[in-house]
Amino acid sequence: MTTPPYKVLVLSSYIYDEANANPYAKMGRRNGWFKGFVKSLVLRGSGLREFDVRFQATPADDRELAALTAALAPDNTHVVICPGTDSALRVARFLKHVPMIYFGAHPESNGMELLLQPNVTGVRLNLPLIWSLENFGLLKAAVPTLKRVYFPLNTRSAFGFDNVRQAYRSHRAEGGDFWIPGASPWTGYRSLHLMASALGIEYFEGPYESAQALEEGLERSIPEDSIYVGFNDSVLDDQATAQLLHFVERKRALLCWVNNPGIIEHLGFADFSSDFEAVGRSVGALALRIVRDGESAKDIPLQPDPGQRLLLNLRTAALHGLAVPGDVVSKFDEIVPAIVPPSLSRPSAVVS
Repeated sequence: MTTPPYKVLVLSSYIYDEANANPYAKMGRRNGWFKGFVKSLVLRGSGLREFDVRFQATPADDRELAALTAALAPDNTHVVICPGTDSALRVARFLKHVPMIYFGAHPESNGMELLLQPNVTGVRLNLPLIWSLENFGLLKAAVPTLKRVYFPLNTRSAFGFDNVRQAYRSHRAEGGDFWIPGASPWTGYRSLHLMASALGIEYFEGPYESAQALEEGLERSIPEDSIYVGFNDSVLDDQATAQLLHFVERKRALLCWVNNPGIIEHLGFADFSSDFEAVGRSVGALALRIVRDGESAKDIPLQPDPGQRLLLNLRTAALHGLAVPGDVVSKFDEIVPAIVPPSLSRPSAVVS
């Protein structure tokens, strides 16, 4: 059992400099996980007065990350919190001696071996768009003419799991195109193809290792009657994200995202996020169990995703001439209205 102040280090790939103007740069503040964290502490008779919380961006270089984690010790850091699978997987490779709480997704259960480490526990996120056919079906319900969905994937991120990368290598070795069709034996996430097929939609995965490769691949796609789906593996590469945003604006294509409503408020169509304030409440409860109650991380099971929050941008729908049915709109928790004051009109995406 530890006495206050409880020393917490938040390490995440999604912590940005205040000057960063990209639409995804405020994702941590926008999704409210820390607000939920604080509420959870207060509910359990504690509060920030008992915590010394530091925030730091996870170093992109593994040598820097190794040095950072080596400097952590039970006397200067009581628990590390990692928002995001990317940071969780990378940090856990080096951090063995301090308890770690993370919240992140494991598509098709990839990366679950993280929980074999006795110092790790956390909250598993569902990636709501692809967690259920009901949610995935909202794409077709909102866009009845939808024929194709494109999923770009940053293979340099932690979401380029070894088994998935190997499938992509096999596809390339056969001379395959940038976009891997769902029926291919080298599809990385076949369950998505099955859901798309059930809705009569073609499914494509686009693994890329550079912004240039993504740019070239996007030009080989068909924007009409299509939706492009982004995940936060893309925002780990500013240039790749800029290319994707620039492409959908230039081609007047529809963009959806998972776990990043800031992008969708900027120029997208729909976001499918976990309820991050509720996630923060779960993380707060886990933190107190470890630092105040003296429980070991290895004795605390991974917690389920506590819920979802979906956002629909009717302004984008109007720009595309889409009249989303009321029963579909009602499935979303937040709505960007179709008409906004001129001062809030959509800024242009800039490729930097």
